[in-house]
Amino acid sequence: QPITIQAIYLDDQMSSWEVYNNSFINCTTGTFVGGGRLNNIHDNYYEDVDTVHHFDNRGMNWEKELNIGCNSTTGPSCIPW
Repeated sequence: QPITIQAIYLDDQMSSWEVYNNSFINCTTGTFVGGGRLNNIHDNYYEDVDTVHHFDNRGMNWEKELNIGCNSTTGPSCIPW
């Protein structure tokens, strides 16, 4: 397998992070967000990056079982972030 470099990787629904004022140069992915919400990514510089931003919705599919007690009526208040 080829080597891949994710410069910033917010894994497994990490939420409420701010990523700013960074330089991403010569990497596979600049910012990789694996689910989560309320992440603020701004004012970054990207050069020679294959994928600037990658976002997925793992909290709504294969990782949904980890959201115990969370549903459309409890909303985000059920997770302490």
